[in-house]
Amino acid sequence: MTMSTTSLRIPADHPALEGHFPGEPLVPATVLLDAVREAIAAHHPSLRLETLSHAKFLSPLRPEQDAKIEVDVRGRAVRFRCLRDADIIAVGEIVLAAED
Repeated sequence: MTMSTTSLRIPADHPALEGHFPGEPLVPATVLLDAVREAIAAHHPSLRLETLSHAKFLSPLRPEQDAKIEVDVRGRAVRFRCLRDADIIAVGEIVLAAED
């Protein structure tokens, strides 16, 4: 089991925010998932991700808000949480590719 934490802050000029939503911008789920993927790669570069098993988005993240990503590797499963202070933004699990 390996736990790691990464800081997260999506800039207001991120290209995915355009049109998502005018006047009330929210960070899209795909941007959060990409940040999770990057966090896993930064702390565990040898892992090969295979499948997003599940993800649940519980509260919004706005541009320029400070958040963090927690990643917990357990066997072939990578569990993640995105948090803003004590608020859970997203949780999920990614399955790792089997070793060759």
